[in-house]
Amino acid sequence: MQERKIRKTLSFLLASCMMLSLSACGSKVTSSNAENNGKNTDSSIEENDASSDKTSSGISESSSGSSGAATSGAGEKSSVYVDFTPTNSWDGEKGKYTQYDVTVYNNESEKITDWSLDAECPADMVVDQNWNTTVSVSGGKMNIIPADYAKVIEAGGKTEGLGIIVADSTGNPLSKYQISYSLEGASDQKTATGISGENSSDSIVTAENNSENSNVTNSTDSDSKEDTKVAVSNNTAKVTNTLSKLHVEGTSLMNEKGEAVRLQGISTLGLAWYPQYVNEETFKSFKDDWGINIIRLAMYTQEDGGYCVGDEANKKKLKGLIDKGVKAATDLGLYVIIDWHILSDGNPMTHEDEAEKFFDEMSRKYASYSNVLYEICNEPNGSNWKSQIKPYAEKIIPIIRKNAPDSVIIVGTNTWSQDVDDVISDPINEKNLMYTVHFYAATHKENIRNKAKKALDAGIPVFISESSICDASGNGGLDKASADEWKKFINENGLSFIEWSLSNKNESSAILVPSCKKTSGFTDSDYTDSAKYYRTWMRENAGL
Repeated sequence: MQERKIRKTLSFLLASCMMLSLSACGSKVTSSNAENNGKNTDSSIEENDASSDKTSSGISESSSGSSGAATSGAGEKSSVYVDFTPTNSWDGEKGKYTQYDVTVYNNESEKITDWSLDAECPADMVVDQNWNTTVSVSGGKMNIIPADYAKVIEAGGKTEGLGIIVADSTGNPLSKYQISYSLEGASDQKTATGISGENSSDSIVTAENNSENSNVTNSTDSDSKEDTKVAVSNNTAKVTNTLSKLHVEGTSLMNEKGEAVRLQGISTLGLAWYPQYVNEETFKSFKDDWGINIIRLAMYTQEDGGYCVGDEANKKKLKGLIDKGVKAATDLGLYVIIDWHILSDGNPMTHEDEAEKFFDEMSRKYASYSNVLYEICNEPNGSNWKSQIKPYAEKIIPIIRKNAPDSVIIVGTNTWSQDVDDVISDPINEKNLMYTVHFYAATHKENIRNKAKKALDAGIPVFISESSICDASGNGGLDKASADEWKKFINENGLSFIEWSLSNKNESSAILVPSCKKTSGFTDSDYTDSAKYYRTWMRENAGL
């Protein structure tokens, strides 16, 4: 998986405060992690310049702002404002960690079409993880740029699912900020400054009381009503419990009899971190009780314990776990995905040489295994489909094909495997390929389903190799209303899907509760709420 800083300046409230442009800062560290993804690692940082077409205007010399700016001073309320809401905190290796939801509210009368955010932070603050954003920090200043789909905010609406995890020596909260934004149909960019929370007044119309302008709905554990039952559709693709050599026809996975099949299963967390669950007894528990027919073995590449950052002994250990997992799945009659789990590395070309050697070895070793699928780049991010992801895939695919010519290969897509529609204009000219979409239901909603539907309508085969029903950090409240929409979409289109993650990590997306020390024979009390949702869904599909 499914991977996450702010600036120290004088208060903008003082008329004499000096605002420094981000470009005037020294060296910059940029983090561009997944969806996601507090579920993945405690050390996901990469180099990546912020997009050049964004304006990071810094803090202006006067609190009145630039010409045409929408500013907020003492006692004023801006029509566009930001809240950094702390949702979790803990002490760790890098200092005091804080997880924030970052929400931008738009009370302008027009739609925001683009925005970027600058904020103050302690001088020693670092970004540990972030999702649906690109974040850069330097010299006590943070810059946040949203993922493409989060740039647009409807009039009266707000952003959903943006978050960061930061660490510093003091645990100081993020507060002072400046947001630069563009309104639909306007030629000038506006700016607004403020302190997080100062605009949170009932007198301001927000997305919550202007629902006709908001295209998202959030439902959490505490306020969710009974789960909506979504019937399995009449799609001809069936969940199968019989192994058969698979191939891709059109947008469907097909067995040797020419029947459309669906795969449903669970993904490990990092193999290096939770190796105790890679065994036949664990897999059998989920096959018998949930009706899964596939296991995904997630091998991180750049994170702590990852394949590309450890020594040869670490590589040998990880390959041993893969071998154990493949053989356990095969003995149980399950399909298995060998997942090259890039995340903080972002660009799949970062460790391309290692990937070539790895997939050559794996595809030779399992050439005779008809149940092995290869996922060659988990969640590219900050990468371009045509110039980076596709060329990488076109190097790796022939290596696998040389040894396992008919195996199904799964290719990741940009923005943490959300931009599957980018493939439409430039697909890879190979057979038996599928392309990934990942979702975390509290963050990824209709806009991501629309991308997937657009790809399917264009004949692009889609495989949901990672998903959960919490937010993109892998934590936070569950959005069961959004999950039901995803469930309906997946069932109606006969898609294969996998839940993240097989662990007892203390987060919403974990399948097992932290107190569960079992590795098999699980009961209802051992499962998290997200796991219970998927268990019910998969049992329905499997006819259990």
